Amino acid sequence: MEVRRGMGLSLSELRGDLPEGGLFGGGAWRWSPEPLKLGKAEALIDWSKSAQDLDRHIRAFNPFPGAQARLGGQTVKLWHAVPVGGSGENGRILSVDRNSIVVACGEGALAVSELQKAGGKRLAVREFLAGHALKAGDRFDVAA
Repeated sequence: MEVRRGMGLSLSELRGDLPEGGLFGGGAWRWSPEPLKLGKAEALIDWSKSAQDLDRHIRAFNPFPGAQARLGGQTVKLWHAVPVGGSGENGRILSVDRNSIVVACGEGALAVSELQKAGGKRLAVREFLAGHALKAGDRFDVAA
């Protein structure tokens, strides 16, 4: 194999050194131009996961379709949250103030600062609480 000055190796030259079947040993790797379709089931929050995992989950589903949780039987989208210290029963609201709603997770807690009730618009916690009474001890629905 020859390295050309200023050009490096060509892909065809590199491919010649690969074992038969490619790097992953199977048949030919196939790329599909179809986008990954995410649905509501994948967007649902699982409060038994760690706060770090749920933080990533919420960011991954923003803007579409939005990470979703159930509260009092109604769907609520969570748009912004950060992991914080805390512990309690999964999905249990640990504290509520004008800036965040802190919810217990499988490991740690999540401070939610922006959410949206079904049919409503995205709201900061302060605005959300003006129309929806939440208090410490309330609980997000947990899948059975």
